[in-house]
Amino acid sequence: PLLVGSAGALLGALELASVAVCLLLLLAAAHVPARGSADAEILNAGVLAVSTLAGTLAGLVLSVWAARSGLLGRAFSGRPGGGTADKAVRGIRVNTAGGGRRRVFWLRAVAALAVAPLSATLCLFVPSEPQTALLDTLRPLLAIGLGWSGGVELPAGYCASFGAAPLLQGGGPSRGQAVRQLSEAVDGGGESGRKPLQRLSPGWWRRWGDTKAGAAAALVANMTRAEAGRLVQGFGWAGFSLPEGLYTGSVLGVPRLGLPGLHMQDAAQGYRTMFDSQVGTVTAWPSLLSFAASWDASLTREFASALGREFRAKGANVILGPSVNVHRVARNGRNAEYLSGEEPRLGEVLVAAYVQGVQSEKVAAVVKHYALNNQETHRATVDVEVDERTRREVYYPPFEAAVRAGVASFMCSYNLVDGEHACGSEALSSELRDGLGFADGWMMSDWWAVHSSDAARGGVDQNMPGNDGWFDLYRLGGASGESDSRPHGLVGQMAERVVRGALAADAYDAMPCHVGCDCGPLMMDGVSTSAEHRALARRAAASSVVLLKNEGVLPLQRDPPAGRLRIALLGSACAAPSAWQSRAAREDWAAGDYYTVGGSGRVFFPGDASLLAGLEAAGYDVALHPVDRSSDAEAAMRGFDVAIACGGGVTQESRDRPSLRLDQDHFLQQLVAR
Repeated sequence: PLLVGSAGALLGALELASVAVCLLLLLAAAHVPARGSADAEILNAGVLAVSTLAGTLAGLVLSVWAARSGLLGRAFSGRPGGGTADKAVRGIRVNTAGGGRRRVFWLRAVAALAVAPLSATLCLFVPSEPQTALLDTLRPLLAIGLGWSGGVELPAGYCASFGAAPLLQGGGPSRGQAVRQLSEAVDGGGESGRKPLQRLSPGWWRRWGDTKAGAAAALVANMTRAEAGRLVQGFGWAGFSLPEGLYTGSVLGVPRLGLPGLHMQDAAQGYRTMFDSQVGTVTAWPSLLSFAASWDASLTREFASALGREFRAKGANVILGPSVNVHRVARNGRNAEYLSGEEPRLGEVLVAAYVQGVQSEKVAAVVKHYALNNQETHRATVDVEVDERTRREVYYPPFEAAVRAGVASFMCSYNLVDGEHACGSEALSSELRDGLGFADGWMMSDWWAVHSSDAARGGVDQNMPGNDGWFDLYRLGGASGESDSRPHGLVGQMAERVVRGALAADAYDAMPCHVGCDCGPLMMDGVSTSAEHRALARRAAASSVVLLKNEGVLPLQRDPPAGRLRIALLGSACAAPSAWQSRAAREDWAAGDYYTVGGSGRVFFPGDASLLAGLEAAGYDVALHPVDRSSDAEAAMRGFDVAIACGGGVTQESRDRPSLRLDQDHFLQQLVAR
């Protein structure tokens, strides 16, 4: 009884405290000027309202339990069954027996139900800076408890302006559809129904200016602040989940001015297959390190052009690549994604070919990860220190080659450089703009690599994927001192660089769909691979192979003079399954296998890519011995013309390899020794 009574008193105090906090915030708001955006205010109010209601409902549940069990009477009277003595409960004298207890409960319920909606309503309609401060304090808890903010955020009438109905509705806890519409209405950024827009033909931008740079400036100058704000932050993610129908990165356009959105997709091994229905609709290309091993710029450009066509066929106009970091840590989990390999001069040649090939298909390239991102383990906390000369001579040449090739965008990395996060480092931004000459494009963040709104002043133009809210307009306004309704100043500069880079790559031309509206069918079911592309992928893979020694064994003869060639395959790696064949691995975004680098660049394919399947498909007489034991393997190869022993290793994003040894290293070493 003492515990129950104490808990009830504590809950009552929490209820009163939550209401008091809300009222204090309201009083403080009277002395703080209101901001332009209603979006954050509604979120703040929602947090306070939920806390108030949660405390109230918890108190009601305990009251029901206490009243029905008779514990309320026992707690105050000290006698089983309650008794008939008048007792003071929250200052109200009632009879604690029978109906008295019920009256206590109903009085409390009526008071709670009356006060909670009143306080929530007041918090909802009165904006305040103290609410924002409170939200910032609660944000880490909200990220865990609510899956972050995010979801699909479409301005009112957005899809109708493109002549399409929205395929996706709802959203995350902070900015769902209704909230976004209200926010844009306040800022003057809503869209009304209009005739469907035609696909933009080449040169459409000339009605805005004589040059693409001039057109970008004119377009942004004619935007409202809310419209410009759409360009500097992505939308759609809720926590780490992405609804079907959205790209890895989605940025809304401005239909009122005829400006489509940006549809971004990974990249390292082809069009990233994030959903099961996409598997088999795109080509699973060799890794970028394979192209580095080919030393072939013309092959790299041919591949990049084909890759750009596949992205366009899927409705994407931005490819989140190429990855170009020069290898520094040999065990780096993403080394296989990096086109430069260990040689910056090789990177210069191949990166230029990649950028030119992709952008020739009207897909904006995003060179990454700038800068000095050379390991995956602790990638978000490692602090890299490299002197200026070494940066310029070893690590920057591939990035500089991308600038010369006209790359549309840079992506800043997770790591710190000289004590500052790369995303938001004014020093790195200055080196990029002034030192490397990057003038016609924008800097986007890696996913969740921005740590504060100050990153905007540190050179980041676009926060991706955007559901952390760092580049919400009210935050950028507070950071830059802007208060006007036109997108000048910081937000305008950021938006103009985004438009300028996309225009330079012709990425807005002839868009086949509009994200959040009608891209779903293309993304999920559209087939962009072809027999020609698969043949190119095979040719590229073959060109990348480095043969260290050959004593007349290769190439294998299918029908030698002595009869059909018999091949023994030794070891588990000869027929290793792909991650696609395991549901658990498919659901782990970072899982890799012997055929695919794990992580954001992963491309699944429906077939069997094992050596066993390949040799059988080629018509060879093959026998598999899948045991990694040298004694058994030695016996198994007797009677065969050729024995092939297999080994493999897995590499993936987010963590480095534990060693450079193959998984079957012990088996292979013993087999060779025998």
